[in-house]
Amino acid sequence: MSIDTTNIPEQIRTLKRRVREQCPDMKEHFRELESLLAKEISTIEAANISGESVIPEIAFSDITKNRVDNTTIEAVKRRGAVVVRGVFTQEKASGWYGELESYLDNNGYYEQDNPELDHYFSDLKSDRPQICAVYWSKPQVEARQSPKLAQARSFLNRLWNYQDNETL
Repeated sequence: MSIDTTNIPEQIRTLKRRVREQCPDMKEHFRELESLLAKEISTIEAANISGESVIPEIAFSDITKNRVDNTTIEAVKRRGAVVVRGVFTQEKASGWYGELESYLDNNGYYEQDNPELDHYFSDLKSDRPQICAVYWSKPQVEARQSPKLAQARSFLNRLWNYQDNETL
């Protein structure tokens, strides 16, 4: 899919016209959406006040044994986030953490001379060095390439369906 960046104002006008044509009661739909969001926010706030986790959690072993129930799946879809616990052992995670600490120290991560080198997060007005160095560290690469993490990602990716039918 290519992105057409020519004449953006005209594309916006065309999109707005299509939305009005295909959904003449947009304002009513938006009011309904606002109402639903207000209810969801209240639900999240109540859960938070009562000490419940507002982000659902799934044990990795439940994924591998196909034991994730529909209630949990619906909670993941509703919140748009999930914590998957137990993908890696505590020993493995601690080892990676120690390795990453050493990597940062050995590579002078915190002593960057020129914060302007950070082209990704420079708008944060922080003196943190470029994060790419951490992203490509051995522990990070090992974690991202892990078959276990791939299995967790695969499970989560299958929770959503997408069809491009060009309908607004």
